[in-house]
Amino acid sequence: GQQDDSHNDWTYETGSAHQHIARQLTRGLLEEADLVLTMGPDHRRWILDAWPQHGRKVLLLGQAARVMSDLPADLELDRLVAFLWARRSTDPSDEVQDPYKRGPEAMATAARQIDAAMDVIAPALERIAQR
Repeated sequence: GQQDDSHNDWTYETGSAHQHIARQLTRGLLEEADLVLTMGPDHRRWILDAWPQHGRKVLLLGQAARVMSDLPADLELDRLVAFLWARRSTDPSDEVQDPYKRGPEAMATAARQIDAAMDVIAPALERIAQR
């Protein structure tokens, strides 16, 4: 696919922010992933323009956090993506504004939003994986 330098496509690596490594999203990474979380709808559209067949597993970070804050106790990992997909929305509050070229304050705001979402998502994934 084409590389668009105006977008940063991030993959979340568990661990501290200092361990974060940005990687360009590839078809291989997308095919291996069970779930891909984007900062906003523009990032999601960029992915779906290149690989529309993977649309059901590409969701907004904020939407995943919102839904995963109240998961059914019996939800199993193999049903998570379908559960998230069925509850997708276009809620503007689900978007993390891309801080690219917008300065340190925008970067700090985005980092806080990402951290808050991951504070919900990571423990929820751990709980589901233990079932």
